[in-house]
Amino acid sequence: MTAPRPLHDRALDNLQFIRSTMERAGSFTAVPGWGMVVLGLTALVASAVAGALPVAPLYGASQSRWLWVWMFEALLGAGIGVAALLYKAMRAALRSSTARDGASDSACCHRSSSARC
Repeated sequence: MTAPRPLHDRALDNLQFIRSTMERAGSFTAVPGWGMVVLGLTALVASAVAGALPVAPLYGASQSRWLWVWMFEALLGAGIGVAALLYKAMRAALRSSTARDGASDSACCHRSSSARC
């Protein structure tokens, strides 16, 4: 029968697993925060414009204009959302490649004592 692993070793393994999981999970969030703020601001402007249109009892020109305001807002919002998502993805890719390059440079300096690193 083998002796159980010491508690200290198991705790270190658990901490290492938790840290690596958190690093992978927190490295990228898909929803761009500032992009959604801009999206909300355009929706507020669209609601003010649509709310200022005259109300008609039956379907007519004012309802048509109201619909066009919201259709324009939907297209604008989709464009802003996609642009913000792409911008954030490009920044995350740039950040991760910079971090990788920096990590490999520091690893190079630790492995050798050359002045090139």
